Amino acid sequence: MRGLLALDLGSTSFRSLLVRPGLPKILSSSTLPPARRCGLRVTHDPKDLCLRVRRLMGAWNGSLAMATQRSSFLLWETSILEPVTELISWQDTRAAGWCSSRREAEPWVRSRTGLVLSPHYLGPKLAALWIERPDLRAKAVQGQLHLGTLDTFITAMISGGRS
Repeated sequence: MRGLLALDLGSTSFRSLLVRPGLPKILSSSTLPPARRCGLRVTHDPKDLCLRVRRLMGAWNGSLAMATQRSSFLLWETSILEPVTELISWQDTRAAGWCSSRREAEPWVRSRTGLVLSPHYLGPKLAALWIERPDLRAKAVQGQLHLGTLDTFITAMISGGRS
């Protein structure tokens, strides 16, 4: 079957759509288990999400497109493609304190990026994670960890880590 398999990897469900000449065809949809919530933390199991994507893909070996939340991310070991964090959701606000303590920098950030300091963005969440887990920061600095969004992790898993 030729065409493009498009995956919509949302926070509450995953969908697959086959795009080819004519009308696109929805192939399947899968509701996700609820995110794990603990205070400001909102996470998902990246291995479970990867298995769900593999099921959506089936035996597909053609062109693939994925859409994901850009502020959800995880870290994994470069050499063995093993997650060392959960998928930290875009809804996670563990960086609220980090952002609050840097409000004086907000005009500078906004002038250069057009963005406000928000605990929903990947950068502040990663900075807060480095404070919580200096061991992970040290491994990242040494090149032992990869940082990526869900689609990046899935691409690494599908390709066996090849670029």
